[in-house]
Order: sequence, then C-alpha cells, then structure tokens
Amino acid sequence: PLLFPPFLLSPKPKNPLTLTRGRRNTMSRALVLGNGEMLVTLDRFGQLRDLYYPHVGLENQAGGGRMHRIGVWVDGRFSWITDKEWEITYDYEIESFLGALEAKNRNLGISLSFRDGVYNEANIFFRRIEVKNESSEGRDIRIFIGHEFTLSGKTGETAYFEPFRHCLIHYKGNHVVLINGEIGGMPPSDWSVGLSGFMGKEGTYKDAEDGVLS
Repeated sequence: PLLFPPFLLSPKPKNPLTLTRGRRNTMSRALVLGNGEMLVTLDRFGQLRDLYYPHVGLENQAGGGRMHRIGVWVDGRFSWITDKEWEITYDYEIESFLGALEAKNRNLGISLSFRDGVYNEANIFFRRIEVKNESSEGRDIRIFIGHEFTLSGKTGETAYFEPFRHCLIHYKGNHVVLINGEIGGMPPSDWSVGLSGFMGKEGTYKDAEDGVLS
C-alpha cells in the first residue's frame, strides 16, 4: 500500500497556495511525496530539495541545501523558475497522491503545468511537464532540468551519460540514480555533466543559460 502522513490526504482547499514576489509563502518544502521507502520533497518552485532513500528521514540523497533547478529558454531568452517574473501556485491533486504546480511567465508568454509523484510499487519519482505557448505565434521553447545529488549523504558522486538508453546515471557506493525522459516519444536532445561545489565550480546548470548544453 502507498503510505503517506495523514496531512497529505486532506481535501483540496478552495484556494490553492499562491506565490508571487509581493507575497511569498515561507514554506521551505511545499510538496511531500513518498511510498513508505522513498520520500521526495519539492520547494515552492517545484525544485527537488530532498530525496530520502532507502529509509525515510535517514539518508538524504539530495541534501546539503542543493536544489534541482528548472530553467526555460524561449526564443533566445532564458529564465530560471525562481526568477521574480514567475507566478506560481501549488497544491495536491484532488483524490490522488500527486503534486500539482502551475507556473506562468507573462514576459516569456509561457505556462508550465507540473504533475509529480512517487510510484507506489517501485522507488521511482516521476514528473510530467505540460508546456503551453501563450502566444499566437510559433516559438522555440526549451526546458532545462538540473540535478545535484549527495549520494550516501556526501558530495562527490560519479555521473555519466549512457548513450544506449539515453539517460544519465549517478552513482556512489551502493547507491545508483538513473534519470531519463521523453518529449513527444523522443529522448531529450541535450545532456551535460560537470563539477559543482568543487574548486570554485558553481555547477553545470550555468551551461543552460545560453539555451544549449555543451
């Protein structure tokens, strides 16, 4: 069975929590998703902040204040979802165990709809992102997702691109994380792996800001 703290099972409120720069919600973890063995928390921007496995509350495989950033590039303009121009609401999907987050950027003319969950029969965190072009014209839209793990509770794991399965693999000791996805039935077009928090390196996420991963 799928196990959750009781507060996740409460009815959906009439007015979902809203975030704008004028009125910020101070919750550090907006959404909590799990299956009794794996627990994932997301902040108010939809960024993954904690990944507890194999014991909830014990080993955090994504701790240390790191965040899995989300960026959007539209026709030569880039914005991280934490930028002030985004209007964000979040809640739990009614009568389900899914997190629901809506993000709108009027300056870019784009909306993102996230549905997130942890599979009840396997330790899999899944995310669906629906992109809506608010303009009447065709656009070049690119979504970037960054990952910064602390496997075994420490920094310094190995990560590489696996070309046959079109996925990223992070590993350290006996912990392995596989990341993949698809867009219209096709795998993501760009991947990049680099250093973060070592020798002054900010992180490979900076590579996304020009719209192309090197």
